[in-house]
Amino acid sequence: MGDLLLGNYIHTYKVLRYVRGIVSIVDDEVIVEVPIYVYVNSRLIAILNSTPVDLEALAIGYLITEGFLRDLSEVSGISISESNHVYVKTSTDVEYRVKLMDNVKVVGTICGEYGVKPARRVNSDAMFTADLILDAVRRLSLEAQIYRRTGGAHIALILDDSGFTVRSEDVGRHNAVDKVIGLAFLKNYRSFEKSMLACSGRISSEIVRKAASIGIPLIASPSAPTSLGLRLAEQSGLTIVGFVRGYRFNVYTYPHRIAF
Repeated sequence: MGDLLLGNYIHTYKVLRYVRGIVSIVDDEVIVEVPIYVYVNSRLIAILNSTPVDLEALAIGYLITEGFLRDLSEVSGISISESNHVYVKTSTDVEYRVKLMDNVKVVGTICGEYGVKPARRVNSDAMFTADLILDAVRRLSLEAQIYRRTGGAHIALILDDSGFTVRSEDVGRHNAVDKVIGLAFLKNYRSFEKSMLACSGRISSEIVRKAASIGIPLIASPSAPTSLGLRLAEQSGLTIVGFVRGYRFNVYTYPHRIAF
């Protein structure tokens, strides 16, 4: 193990580096991945393999996008232990929803959960310019501080044309989306039907479902969508914009929201 830098989410390691026939020993920075334990009223709800930063936002975003929470008004307190246990104290309504679930979910950093859950229908008349979409995805690389240092982080960004912006990074793309949603709620932002989500990873069904769960009408990424992600987007009324690179992109669903 190396030294801990940049808070508690980057480690330094001594590595053997080979470049054009020359071998040297150098310091390399590696993103930290640890299990994060999320509790609701002392009951363990999920174990998320995540980067240990913005843990309050991670818990709130996860509980909202998974349907346990409807709004922050149902939360009466949040505490975080030094061992990455996040305790969320909630109302009795949330307790009832929690009891409907039988098992603790263990969510990794790559593929998320198996199976597909239905997505909420998105009702939004928001319009987005091509320039706003291009600029949002361009900002992913400009603002990805952990990725620039480690090459191992995903970044997600929520923004609208009023100037509101919030971003977060994580070793997992699902976690990055949960965190940025949680951060938006913690900043008392509720105009999700007017906002867009830009994220660095592929647009899978889980990413679509998380965005649709709070009414975000458009997702943009420099990467590709999956077939299941597109099917869910078509069902939920969500616009998918993929391969946003340079001055080009592909629109896969509901192009009427984009002003060219």
